[in-house]
Amino acid sequence: RVETERFVLFVDINDGPYASLIAQSKVYEPHITGLLQGLLKPEYVFFDIGCNVGWFSLLAASILTKGKVIGFEPNQSNLQLLYRSIIENQFDNIVIYPYAATDRSRLLQMSGYGPYGYVHSISRDAGFTYVQGVAVDELVRDESRLDVIKIDIEGHEPVALQGMRRTIARYRPIIVSEFHPKAIREYSRQEPQDYLEALVNLGYSLSVVESTGKVIDFIDPSEIMTHWRNLNLQFNSGDTMHLDILARPSNPPEHSLTTI
Repeated sequence: RVETERFVLFVDINDGPYASLIAQSKVYEPHITGLLQGLLKPEYVFFDIGCNVGWFSLLAASILTKGKVIGFEPNQSNLQLLYRSIIENQFDNIVIYPYAATDRSRLLQMSGYGPYGYVHSISRDAGFTYVQGVAVDELVRDESRLDVIKIDIEGHEPVALQGMRRTIARYRPIIVSEFHPKAIREYSRQEPQDYLEALVNLGYSLSVVESTGKVIDFIDPSEIMTHWRNLNLQFNSGDTMHLDILARPSNPPEHSLTTI
């Protein structure tokens, strides 16, 4: 049981560095936490695609006193921790779908464990934990608004994007996305730059949110790839580093205009 300034969060101390970091510091990804605190307004609707144990869902619920959080999380161990946190905080503005966001309704395979789980197409060589995948477009078609999406699903982002194109076109939300080229190649079997270009083709401008909280604007997806390669060289990390992408619509709805 971890008490933060805004909410209570339950973690499993056996889940390794992820849980230990939160339990000890009571902070998680402070640059993204700060970004979302600046973006979210009380009346907003926030999609948390890949809730994990719920840090960002709970953060948003504490802010969206007139709005709501819609989360997607297929991992049962994460879900039980998240449900417990929702009950503890008495949040009644969160709806959690226990599914993996993907391109269409289908079964997917989950590998890894706890906060380190990831989904991918079914392969009998990789274990036998299966989860239901859904297209966001089909699940939330009756929502009246959507203002901000956070998506962090360990390389499955390009596939999930294919299943939410209508939703994005309709609501023009701000998108905060993890961008992990190595995971995208391995788990989605797609080229990372194609994901960035798909966002641009949907009418979005792209920036990188640094760990300091600084937002760097880029004109072209190829520039972001160059930035990522340079960071890997700088920190001698091979190709294991990830970036956090801020995608802003070129023609946002008037109610969601936000200056960063």
